[in-house]
Amino acid sequence: MSKTPDILKNPLTNKGTAFTLEERARYGLTGRLPVAVETLEQQAARAYRQYSGYESDIEKYVSPGPAAQPQRGALLPVAD
Repeated sequence: MSKTPDILKNPLTNKGTAFTLEERARYGLTGRLPVAVETLEQQAARAYRQYSGYESDIEKYVSPGPAAQPQRGALLPVAD
């Protein structure tokens, strides 16, 4: 794929999976996001469920947020 669209680079405009199918087509995002379409509320609930599953403070502290982009070679917690 070519260059990442600016709308995905800006945290103020990047809605992640909350982009509708129409918006994905309009902004050239088709194939750049997961297939599922979720509201922002559904994304927040999913992120909270994941966060709540962490048992230790260190897991909660080092876990990336939903919009985090891991660096190549970075060590991140892996969900089972």
